[in-house]
Amino acid sequence: MHFVYGHEPDALYRNNPEILDWMRQARVGIIRWPGGTAVMSYHWNDLNGYSFPSMAKELTGDEHSDSWDPQYQLPKRDPSQFMDLEEFIAICRQVGAAPCIGINVLSGKKFGRLQDSYAEARALIQHCVDKGYGVKFWYIGNEGYAKGFSAETYAQTVDTYAAILRKVAPDITIIGDWKYGPQTEKKNRFQETLKIVASSTELDLIEFHEKWAEDWGLVSGRTVADWLGEAPYLYRGRLTDCAHRVLDFARKIGKDKLRVGYNEWGFGDPRLDANGEPFDLHRMGLLGADYLIEIFRAPIATACYWNLNIGRPQTRIFTVNKDGTVTMNPIRHPFTMVAKAMGEDLLELQSTLPTVYGFASKSENGIQLFLMNKSEKPATVHLQVSGVKLDQLMEVESYEPPGVIRTRTIEGTSAQLPALSFTRIQYRLSAAPENR
Repeated sequence: MHFVYGHEPDALYRNNPEILDWMRQARVGIIRWPGGTAVMSYHWNDLNGYSFPSMAKELTGDEHSDSWDPQYQLPKRDPSQFMDLEEFIAICRQVGAAPCIGINVLSGKKFGRLQDSYAEARALIQHCVDKGYGVKFWYIGNEGYAKGFSAETYAQTVDTYAAILRKVAPDITIIGDWKYGPQTEKKNRFQETLKIVASSTELDLIEFHEKWAEDWGLVSGRTVADWLGEAPYLYRGRLTDCAHRVLDFARKIGKDKLRVGYNEWGFGDPRLDANGEPFDLHRMGLLGADYLIEIFRAPIATACYWNLNIGRPQTRIFTVNKDGTVTMNPIRHPFTMVAKAMGEDLLELQSTLPTVYGFASKSENGIQLFLMNKSEKPATVHLQVSGVKLDQLMEVESYEPPGVIRTRTIEGTSAQLPALSFTRIQYRLSAAPENR
């Protein structure tokens, strides 16, 4: 998951325990703080509560939200209105998730205070070590391509800050980020990514912030018709192809240990049609399931959903009501469904129907199949797993209209998938499966 510190008031999580209950049910394993754009202007030991300039302008009329900016003159927000480091660590511990903390690399560069910036980073990791917070994951800045960093200068920046952090805690994971797209002659972010991978000597994980229904990045659809046309697989499989291409390149240059993450994945502004209303909540949940399929299909080490409490209302895990309570949205359901596959071995899943696809997993307890039916009609499927006799059905659950999970029954190895649904089918093992 992904916290944006200035958008997370204390009362939100204190008074609505269902949010953290859901995180535990979804087996959230890593949480990112202080956010994306927020990391490029926040100062961990002098927080002012403004996540980014647009938030400051909306609240005060003044967009100079970085306290290192010579033009800064904003009053600090009440600390109860935002999430500080200690509050973040406390929530990670309640959920059982690993904290992932960001380093501000822009303020020092922008305002001529590099030495102060280095000292700030050093003090932050020392504080975490002294407090016994056990922070393993550290991300260096955020979307530097939009903040004046070239691929070359960003790689150098990653290495500079990584060296500072590792002097305090050598066994940490250093995370950088860039983009898969666009991939044009004029601007090819994917090739820039490969430059960073080749140039950096400290990078352990490269993350990508691709959001479906955004105007930048890897080209995606925006409407329901676009989404239905992306079959099989969201982005027509290009998202997963790009992950494999990055790792193949890393192996070819001797960087076998490099990993890929989607630590700010999510959605921009999905619409019913070109001029219509936002995605309805049920289809929004299916869009979330579609992206989760790509995360499980691909060699992804870490993933953090951006739209927990930010972005377009229909994309969020929960809606905050006027009285401070929350309404948990249907998009939460696919997360708890796929959580049951975490830690299991991935099996290749093949389908003869382009609108029926997904992934499968196996453990000592059985086989699970996660199937999207991206059709407005029900689909009948016949299931086979190589080397296994599927005769001990354990559980079937479907996420289906109007955005609910229903327990279903099937006979033998034939199943009818509801129209526009995401279904999990679990069998107990009868024989040892082959990995295919």
